[in-house]
Amino acid sequence: MHTDMKKLKNIFSLLVVALIGLSLTACSNDDLGTNQYQGGVSLNAYGPNPVMRGGQLRFVGSNLDQIASITIPGVGEITNIEVIKAGVPSEIRITIPKDGPTVGYVTLKTKTDQTITTKTQLEFIEGIEVTKIPEEAVMPGQTIRIEGDYLNLINSLAFADGVLVSANDFVEQDRYYIDVIVPEEAKTGKLELYTADLTVQRTKEEEDALTYQTIVTEDALTVGLPSTSKIKSPRGEVEVDGEISAKAGETITLTGDYYNVISAVKFGEVEVSDIEVSKDGTTLTFTLPAEAPDGVFSLVCKSGEEVPVATLTTIKPTNCTATPNPVKALKALTISGQDMDLVTGVKFEGADVVTGDNLNVSADKVVVALVPETATEGKLQLVMANGATVDVAFTLVKPVATAYSANPASAGGVVQITGTDLDLVKSVTFGEAIAELEKDAVPADGTTLTVKVPMEGKSGKPKLNLANGTSVEAPELTIDEAVFCYAVALPGAEEELKAGESFVLSVANGDKLTGVEINGEACQYVLTTGSQLIVGIPAAAGKNSSVRLISSNGGITYTFDFIPNSEITTVLWTGTALADDWKNQPYILSDGGQELKDAGVEVGDIITFHITPTEAAWKIQFVEGHWGPTYASICSLGNDTESGKFTEYDLDANKGNFSIEVTQELLDAAYTKGGWGGVFVLNGDNVVVDKVTTTHFVSLETTIWEGEAIADDWKAQPYLLSDGGKELKEVDAKPGQTIYFYISPTEAAWKIQFVEGHWGPTYASICSLGNDTESGKFTEYDLDANGGKFGLVLTQDMLDAAYAVGGWGGVFVLNGDNVVVTKVTIE
Repeated sequence: MHTDMKKLKNIFSLLVVALIGLSLTACSNDDLGTNQYQGGVSLNAYGPNPVMRGGQLRFVGSNLDQIASITIPGVGEITNIEVIKAGVPSEIRITIPKDGPTVGYVTLKTKTDQTITTKTQLEFIEGIEVTKIPEEAVMPGQTIRIEGDYLNLINSLAFADGVLVSANDFVEQDRYYIDVIVPEEAKTGKLELYTADLTVQRTKEEEDALTYQTIVTEDALTVGLPSTSKIKSPRGEVEVDGEISAKAGETITLTGDYYNVISAVKFGEVEVSDIEVSKDGTTLTFTLPAEAPDGVFSLVCKSGEEVPVATLTTIKPTNCTATPNPVKALKALTISGQDMDLVTGVKFEGADVVTGDNLNVSADKVVVALVPETATEGKLQLVMANGATVDVAFTLVKPVATAYSANPASAGGVVQITGTDLDLVKSVTFGEAIAELEKDAVPADGTTLTVKVPMEGKSGKPKLNLANGTSVEAPELTIDEAVFCYAVALPGAEEELKAGESFVLSVANGDKLTGVEINGEACQYVLTTGSQLIVGIPAAAGKNSSVRLISSNGGITYTFDFIPNSEITTVLWTGTALADDWKNQPYILSDGGQELKDAGVEVGDIITFHITPTEAAWKIQFVEGHWGPTYASICSLGNDTESGKFTEYDLDANKGNFSIEVTQELLDAAYTKGGWGGVFVLNGDNVVVDKVTTTHFVSLETTIWEGEAIADDWKAQPYLLSDGGKELKEVDAKPGQTIYFYISPTEAAWKIQFVEGHWGPTYASICSLGNDTESGKFTEYDLDANGGKFGLVLTQDMLDAAYAVGGWGGVFVLNGDNVVVTKVTIE
């Protein structure tokens, strides 16, 4: 057995009481001293004192790496010195021999034979030792005896992994032995004995100041583990290490010894802590959880040790058959068998696991309410809570095509396919061209399918494509291929087609193309290499625009949703107008504003001046052209702003442009001829204006209703738009578009609710600022800041409700007070 002294953090606490003054004898007054960390070789402190024989002694000072030997009374010179740190400060350590040391002064000798002697005598404490622990295995709960000397100084001990026992809980203790009960958490390992009670809670300061000895046994104490002899379930009994069968929810009983130290039973990563142990610890009972996987299971001791017991084989569904067979996608499927109540899900290849409301489970069958459309036939899997699966064979109903309404059929034309279960079809492939099905292309009985043959469709056996990725061949179909120009591929939904720009179509038979019309008007186009058609989009084009490709032998029309051009910019003037030295004061645009008239400039439009400074420091004023009011005064950054008369302007950040908004006053002045001047006078220094443009903002809103709908006193509750949503259908309204209601309040305090037109859900509730919001039912709305209108974004649910004819009502009901709606638009 051996002993060790545990110290804590601060070296000065390690040295305890021993850190006191020292006496020294030296050959040179310059080399040695007792001042803290002074030059030369000096000793400031040593310790601990008292110390254990065989323990470690530390010295702190300056340049102690120069010490060659240390003498302790009773033993010879010690030259095996460990240098922890050299220089200033420094630290060295020695190990005190177990035999021979006596009380006395310690002498340190330098490499130049100078000596330092401590002022205090080194004293010793009696060594605590352990001479015997049990050699045989012991069990938790058993009392063991630890033998040795000075064991009466022990205040706590620890079994392996820090399982602490206070001396207060020892069964018996004196100088030569300790009797202690082995804790339930104990495991095999060496014992540690402490001269302090480490089970006591202490403050951080108390913990930092705590000094105690640690004695570690040379040999490990062997702690035995519980043993099992038999495992029993309702399906049989086996010996330890055997294979036991059980069904989730059944009771399993283990017979053996020392089960009182068990905290759980573990199956893979699944732990069962709800266990019952008999008082004598010889039986353990638990319920098998549904999540328990097959394989070896173990007992988990309170010490954390795991003891393998046996191999578990869980019961799974058997004798399983699926009906009907074949089954149709989106129809019910029943799987019959034994122990079906174990099933938590059904997995079809190509589809998510079926669970929840789509699954009905009982002891003898599992019913899948709807077989997923994407399921592929072959084998489905019954899934258990523990991850185990059982395969069950099944097949799927497939569509059958028997005839066509026309054979041959024309490319670009419509053909009707007759057959059975055609409602399973999602698209049809003609050659390599895929035709997606329109809504209502197949009736509920699935006996016919109407599809438009793609322009690039080829003769052969069309393929009926299903949601699960498989296809079924239809009878031979002859297709009369198109001989006029048509689009091989249309732009994707993610591609933005902006009015005023151009777009590209891949076409076939480009040599037959003679013209392109958008909304009935001829437009510019370029045909490259006979297959790429570049079409210029008119600035006025918008949603649902018709694009017709005209050929010498026919034509075809497509529908596109163009993004309207909401900003139209027109160049009013170009040239060189130099405003310099406050003397050159050029006029811009004609007297009488003919350029503004020609461009159709309106109030709210923007006039932009392109500016090029001739010097870094510049200023300019934009003045009414007959030396009337000044519209704006700007200057370069860092320039003198003349007490606020000029505003600093970052021309670079604005790409050399400065803009002003057109007002009615500006237009009135511009259209007044003075017989001299122009629309603007430029007054300034170091500035050239070389271009003037105007930008007109086009409203994208389409008016779908105008009138006077009064919502007042919560009694006048008018309907808006026709029952069945005729106005929305006419503009082909889509989810994501915005409906705007133009509101004219009759009083300062107003409220309004926009309700589904057959008194369904309320889409929005708004009121004037400062009005009572009725505990959050209404939202305050700044009508003036929003241009006198309120916007409602259409959803598919809103459109479905709008298109449902109730025989009364409309698309919206207005319910409120002091409100008149005068117009409804869609954008």
